[in-house]
Amino acid sequence: MKIVLCGMPGAGKSTVGRLLAANLRLRFEDTDARIEQDFGPIPRIFAERGEEGFRAIETETLRRLLEEDGFVLATGGGIVTREENRALLKGEKTVWLDASVETLCSRLEGDNTRPLLQGGLRERLLALQAARGSLYAEVGRRIATDGLSPQEVVRILQEEILG
Repeated sequence: MKIVLCGMPGAGKSTVGRLLAANLRLRFEDTDARIEQDFGPIPRIFAERGEEGFRAIETETLRRLLEEDGFVLATGGGIVTREENRALLKGEKTVWLDASVETLCSRLEGDNTRPLLQGGLRERLLALQAARGSLYAEVGRRIATDGLSPQEVVRILQEEILG
């Protein structure tokens, strides 16, 4: 079994993914963590190679991970921006964790590790959400996470998506 979580930065992919993996006795994987393990800190990759260079690394990392089985995968928030990645995600059991900009702002306030969110968090999130919302909907079944604890999101995932 392989379950892929996608969504905006701060949507809870890593937190929910770890809990879901533990409940299902699967391993947890994270594309961003794997990229950092293999290539170094993401802010440095962005600084040295730009966003397009990072996205190329992200695609290759996703492809390699999806060749395996038996895990829950949290993807980076921008993974859906490449058509190639969307095609890969459509072939998997992919779930879109959706949250309002207000929720995302409260979760990400003070986080300065995300290159695309620097310089006006709310405005950046609004722009990213406008650009990516339909792309998330294209690849995954939506779960609205506003007002839900990570445990509640896991319960919904297990009951409604995994049945």
